[in-house]
Amino acid sequence: MPPCGIAMSAEAALIERPRHLYLTGGLILASDVPLAGHTPAPPDAVPDIFIAQGPVPDQLDGATLGGPTWYYDNQRILLLVPTIGRFLIGAGTTIDYAADPAATPADIAAFVGGSILGILLQQRGIVLLHASAIDVGGQAVLFSGVSGAGKSTLAAALGQRGYRQFADDQCVLSIDQAGRPWIASDGAAPRLWADTIDALALGEKRGIALRPTIEKYHLTPSPAPQASLPFGAIYFLLEDRPPHVAGISQLSLPNTAKTLFAEAYRPQLAIALDQRMAYFRASTAIAQTGRRAYRLARPRQFDALPEVIDWLEAHWRDIGLTSGP
Repeated sequence: MPPCGIAMSAEAALIERPRHLYLTGGLILASDVPLAGHTPAPPDAVPDIFIAQGPVPDQLDGATLGGPTWYYDNQRILLLVPTIGRFLIGAGTTIDYAADPAATPADIAAFVGGSILGILLQQRGIVLLHASAIDVGGQAVLFSGVSGAGKSTLAAALGQRGYRQFADDQCVLSIDQAGRPWIASDGAAPRLWADTIDALALGEKRGIALRPTIEKYHLTPSPAPQASLPFGAIYFLLEDRPPHVAGISQLSLPNTAKTLFAEAYRPQLAIALDQRMAYFRASTAIAQTGRRAYRLARPRQFDALPEVIDWLEAHWRDIGLTSGP
């Protein structure tokens, strides 16, 4: 249970205001600010997470960890985002925000529905991967890598090939009672930069801007994805420059564990929250499916995407995944 006063601040605020309900990571989220591109939840759904404008301190007294823009006191995380606002994440249940006068509702929505929500999910003890995902034959295939590695671009290109996009930026990994890994979608529609939208000829799907000051846009969402899918494979994206040779290579179990932890949504936060063992168990569960963790080194040019997709489809046939959309 969250400490007294933490959960009730955002929850009580939502009683007094209109609220919007969404599905994310297998949970129900209630927010007083609309989150464009997120999958709506049924109107009678019971929320697990509450987001609302509310009082947020400038610092956390008694914080045990921190830096210039963040504080952690073992129960709450305070984030200070210049020109956007202050965000207080409480016990994996609430996000209270105090907007900067210069911030728009879209600015707040972009942060609380993205990186701030990801931090809250990690605070819940969830294994959260910084990855996009598609549905291949009823299984989730993930693409992970550093920001700018091309995760969303590759997923969108596969969408053009006919594959259903499953998650945009965050994938929750859980293990069922039989030891099998499952992936829950972030419930977010793809978000792409304007040049990527143009290169992939996705102009007719371009929706509203993620934020007023950047050229990144929500795509018109496809039909709502299933809440979760069994794990199919994960590819860690790299550019094909030395020492990496273009192609797909399988990772050993030790390298899977190391790389999976490196692809946690916020690795330093996972360390602070003592979550290494959870990621190691996840890598072991992946190994038991046939060690379906791979490096994908490929050229970054847009005109190389069709060839890269051909590699992937051939690889899915080789490892027993259905290759057709």
